[in-house]
Amino acid sequence: NLLTSHAGLDEIFSGGVFHIFPMILRDQSAGVLIVDGSGDPGPARLESLETIARQAAVALGTTMLCIDRAQRLAVQEERLRIARDIHDTVFQSLFGISYTLDACTRLLPDNPDQVRNELVSLNRLAESARSQLRESVLNLWPSELTAEVFVDDLRKYVNNYCRCEGLRLDLTVSGDFQVLPPGHRRGLYRIAQEALANITRYAAATQASARLE
Repeated sequence: NLLTSHAGLDEIFSGGVFHIFPMILRDQSAGVLIVDGSGDPGPARLESLETIARQAAVALGTTMLCIDRAQRLAVQEERLRIARDIHDTVFQSLFGISYTLDACTRLLPDNPDQVRNELVSLNRLAESARSQLRESVLNLWPSELTAEVFVDDLRKYVNNYCRCEGLRLDLTVSGDFQVLPPGHRRGLYRIAQEALANITRYAAATQASARLE
């Protein structure tokens, strides 16, 4: 009898006789071929089944190799896309910021009014770079956003990026968070993130509460 970790397979295999042929590819196991062993298969049939197992191992290995290559190509293409996005947006903005800061140092201390105007413009450019980088990061979300990740990441965001360790934060999620489509979960996270960022920037609050029902 062949016992497995699958109840349905155990039911199929219970009480029967089966031949098991390992599928080996380059000294690595790719699986097994299980054949009904009732009756006398004969040497010729056993040899034929062994050949089929070897061919199946090659076919399975080729399929796995194609999948692996496709995954690697997808990762590489995504990296190139991110690099292009950052180069075309954020990199250019940062170059402008660096260039303007260098000009401001040369204008000081003789032209304070001009420096002030340049800094105002520089602030707008930095805000634009922040928005551009944020848009690039939006598509890099983990595939699974659970209620626990939702709450933990918001706490980390407030502590690490908003630099507001003294803010007492009450975050709760009630109900079935998983029933929401992934896009809705990400949208709700961004809404909560922006709200908490505004609190830390403008409210001078010591306590904040966010509840998702």
